[in-house]
Amino acid sequence: MTLIKNFRAFGLVIALCVFQTNAESSDVFKYELNDWVNKSTGTTASLNRSCDVLVEGRLNGYEISNLVFLGFKNLSKDYRYVDLRNIHFKFDNGQERFSESPGEPMRLDPNLTRWASSLFPEKADFKGARKIEVEIPILDEKESTLCTVYVDFEREAEAKELETSNFSYTSFDMDFEVGGTLYRGNLSNVGGRTVSGGIALEKYYGISNGWLIDILFDGFTSPNYSALSQATGSSVNNTRSVLGVGVFAAYSRRDYLSQKWFLTESVGPGVYSLNYYQGADANSDSSSSFAMLGRFGVDYQLSRVSAGFFRGIYTVGLSAYDVWIPHGNINGALDFSGQDIGLLARFKMGF
Repeated sequence: MTLIKNFRAFGLVIALCVFQTNAESSDVFKYELNDWVNKSTGTTASLNRSCDVLVEGRLNGYEISNLVFLGFKNLSKDYRYVDLRNIHFKFDNGQERFSESPGEPMRLDPNLTRWASSLFPEKADFKGARKIEVEIPILDEKESTLCTVYVDFEREAEAKELETSNFSYTSFDMDFEVGGTLYRGNLSNVGGRTVSGGIALEKYYGISNGWLIDILFDGFTSPNYSALSQATGSSVNNTRSVLGVGVFAAYSRRDYLSQKWFLTESVGPGVYSLNYYQGADANSDSSSSFAMLGRFGVDYQLSRVSAGFFRGIYTVGLSAYDVWIPHGNINGALDFSGQDIGLLARFKMGF
């Protein structure tokens, strides 16, 4: 028992040394996997020692990936190295993986503390698991294997498994969309064929619920110059182009069918504005109206990058939208109220 207490005390010293020298250290406490926290200690921390290297590990979880945060203390008089590329994870549900963390072996100077993190390849490996064994190879000065340190984690029997611990998702998405309108209602009074596009910013709190800011564009490729000139009081040839812009703030829900496929549904209010550009110097005027947005999307995950500058989840999909404009008109003369229904192809970057 005395030895265990000494290990625990040493582990706290390691943690303090690491945390005081790195600005990101607060994440170690903030993002520990709640369902793997030991109630008696209030942390996921696990300690062990082998070949004079003391190790403390903690399980951290983020939206896209999980990792084990490791603190090392070299108690010997010789250099030691940690083989980060060959850290091995064993789950009691049968899954076995090697770390996704790249890099050369990390040197441990005598009596100094260093830290590292090691990525789990798939959050899904945690599903149904109650025990995880992390095997950490320790190398000598010639970078030959000296021993292996085992750091064990266990989820308590009464701890309910959390979906956020075993499922990869995003908290912030950016969408780029292009397509066209299928039905324009009274917007057909303004012009014929319409090319549409959009940019959306989405923020999610957890896996399913969030909000979005959506900007939709309708480019009228064949404006009704005669009707526009009568409504604006300009000559027929004086209106050069027309652009519809909708800006919306909406509630958004995301429903995953699998790790690769998911649906999104959004609804919310906004403003739809018709902007018409007149004259050789392209002076602009506009007419705006309250509008409501409803949209439904289906997306497929192309790739997931767990670390580095391009860390994120990248998807492609289709989005159908319906913009309802109850009272849109230009100077009371040209009605553009009704529905604007379209279909967009989109590329989504999630972080």
